[in-house]
Amino acid sequence: MAADMRQVRQADRTLDGFSVNEVEILTDRAAQEIGKPRGRYLTLSLDALIRREEDAFPRACRALSALLRELLPETAGSAPILVTGLGNFMITPDAIGPQAVDHVIATRHLVEQVPDVFSSWRPVSALAPGVLGQTGVETGEVVC
Repeated sequence: MAADMRQVRQADRTLDGFSVNEVEILTDRAAQEIGKPRGRYLTLSLDALIRREEDAFPRACRALSALLRELLPETAGSAPILVTGLGNFMITPDAIGPQAVDHVIATRHLVEQVPDVFSSWRPVSALAPGVLGQTGVETGEVVC
């Protein structure tokens, strides 16, 4: 049985020339029927990168940045953020999480240690915990 559409909200839009699909699962019943937890899911299609359009990379960065900003709670203001890169760095299709974390600028220590200079920055920490097969520890246990 398909989920009642009043329990799921779906919309498509364009952001910096890239298509964005948003699905919001509003109820526990819809979550159970769909097989995903309640929440908001954003999918950014990066077709222009595959086509190697000239200005695709900076546009993709702006689009992704805008979507990430949307996902942060508005009331958090300067609340700290933890970026977790899930996956196995040693297996190519699973390595995107750890590789992405390599490019995150961790600022938590700067905000705490040099507040005169970095007080306007948001404290960000980054973690690439590996996977059970590498560490012997469930990733969820490491993150929590």
